[in-house]
Amino acid sequence: MNNLEIIEMIKEEFKDHKATIVTATDEVTVMDWKRDGSRIYSIRYIATQNHLCITATFHIYSI
Repeated sequence: MNNLEIIEMIKEEFKDHKATIVTATDEVTVMDWKRDGSRIYSIRYIATQNHLCITATFHIYSI
């Protein structure tokens, strides 16, 4: 698989992802970036006034 094929595969995987605010208060904001109905390749951002925590779920492809 060449670089262009990999880029196209990545574009296809992420094309339907949406950002959604889960919680927003003065102390913390939680945002999910994922495809509806799926957790594969999902990312959760948790932001406070002084910190940013990023968690993710990935699926491994053999290429």
